Amino acid sequence: MYYITSKTDASSTQLAANVARYLKKRSINFAIDENIDISGNKKNLAEIEPDIILAVGDDNVMLRTFRELGKKEIPVLS
Repeated sequence: MYYITSKTDASSTQLAANVARYLKKRSINFAIDENIDISGNKKNLAEIEPDIILAVGDDNVMLRTFRELGKKEIPVLS
């Protein structure tokens, strides 16, 4: 399962929505950060155990994602 998180600016949100459409079109299971304003399966990172996290945005998004992970060892693609 993929987990998509994003910065909340318009271009990052649009790119995250494009990634979600791509994954959905290929029937790949994914969840979207509940704080992002795009439609889909909304989850909090603490609720799930994704195989990989897709962080769309700047370095702050990646750092926030790592903080949320805590001691979990999940690959992050930023």
